[in-house]
Amino acid sequence: MSILFATDFLPKSEAAMERAGFLADSLKADLAIVHAVPPVAADGCTLEERVRRADARLVARTSPPNWRWTSQPESTVQFGPAARVVLDNAQRQKASLVVLGPHRGSAFTDAMNGTITEKVLGASTCPLLIAQRDMQGEYRHVLIALDGSANAAAVIGAVESLGLHDNATTVIHAHEPPYAGMMSTVGVGGDATAAYAEASRAQATAGIRELLHVHSNDPGRYRIVVVERRPATAILGAVERLRPDLVVLGTRGHGRFRRALGSVASDVLRAAQCDVLLVPERMARKPATLTFNRTAAPPPQ
Repeated sequence: MSILFATDFLPKSEAAMERAGFLADSLKADLAIVHAVPPVAADGCTLEERVRRADARLVARTSPPNWRWTSQPESTVQFGPAARVVLDNAQRQKASLVVLGPHRGSAFTDAMNGTITEKVLGASTCPLLIAQRDMQGEYRHVLIALDGSANAAAVIGAVESLGLHDNATTVIHAHEPPYAGMMSTVGVGGDATAAYAEASRAQATAGIRELLHVHSNDPGRYRIVVVERRPATAILGAVERLRPDLVVLGTRGHGRFRRALGSVASDVLRAAQCDVLLVPERMARKPATLTFNRTAAPPPQ
């Protein structure tokens, strides 16, 4: 296994660097750390001088006593746009995981050009971990968002390949019962509506269990929660209620302004204060075998 971490040397990326070192040790993975020297210099220094300074700073940060992990990373300083440098190195090293710190640009710049996270995710073939909080050892509680999309199996695979399912793990599934919104308008009583909603929720839960049984090495380890809300609302509500250390979800792009993240992942990444593991859609190998999102029982008469 190979892990790639990209640092910008800002304080907010320190927690992400610690997380990358911790993961490399716990997974016995190769670790590479890269820094991209931007094309435009604010201090007027030459490119050679900026590269030299960055290289010296990276070597110092990844050497004892500043580096406390057993895994000794391969460090690289390269000139160019950060997203391009990260993607080139991830491809060269066949990275199994890319780790980044939180990134926030201006709203206008993010809308027109996309964040570094979005650019990397849009072309990545491996999961992307956004480390947003101080590193305090292993993730004690992991929250996984699963739906009926094609990359649900890839999400499960990413969780288990990183050993995340060995801890307390909850699967959240946002389920909106078909026909529920029209039932009151056609005169269906409250008891019948509640019974229909309960049956629909049970069917959704069975579908998630089936998905885990097919794609997980240890399906019984997962706790399943089905919530009758829209996906982003359901996930963020579970984050608020359960206080996980890590949220895992797949991504799907929708148009220019949601290119790689998709609206749900974008909302979760913006609002959640915990770490977020994003599994790109391109990792999907085959469609998830879920039936509850494709067929639904008709409303009671």
